[in-house]
Amino acid sequence: MSSTAAKYYSIEQELKYKQHDLELLTQRISNSESYVAEQAIKDMSEKVAQWESDIKNMPEERKALEKRVKDLQKEIKSLDSGRDDRIKFLEGQVADLKKTAQQHVGKLEKQREKAEQASVELEVLRNDLQAQESGDESAGQNNDSLQSEIEQHKTAITEKTSMVKELAEKIEMAKAELRELDECLSTLSK
Repeated sequence: MSSTAAKYYSIEQELKYKQHDLELLTQRISNSESYVAEQAIKDMSEKVAQWESDIKNMPEERKALEKRVKDLQKEIKSLDSGRDDRIKFLEGQVADLKKTAQQHVGKLEKQREKAEQASVELEVLRNDLQAQESGDESAGQNNDSLQSEIEQHKTAITEKTSMVKELAEKIEMAKAELRELDECLSTLSK
């Protein structure tokens, strides 16, 4: 519970920093040319590409965890005379799986935070582009293309956020299965 509270305060503090960063970025862009906005969009594209690759790796790790859980279930069914030794061995494997699942949950939370951060940054860029459109007619055509690119990034981030949520739900299901295995092991050890 305290770790959740610590995460909340950490995220809240990070939000305040990001809001301050947003104000500074808005001031800077309003005083600069469209080149600065283009550079920011390029940086955002690189970040989004990195986040996409991170998210793509998540299902593979989940499949590996599910396979290990199935292997453990098969081993539990095949328990015989060496029951106590096997129970200790399986308990160790279950503990390892729990640690791995916790790590994946942490990664998913980080991805969620990154997706939210990217959404905020995209909103800032959109506002900056709108401000530039009203101030510089020659940059109007360029701003239209940047606006459509921002919308594409926002759509991609929204999709990735939903994927992250789905993965979090799947991990919670895997955790539940692990808890059931743990309960089964404790029942077998009695």
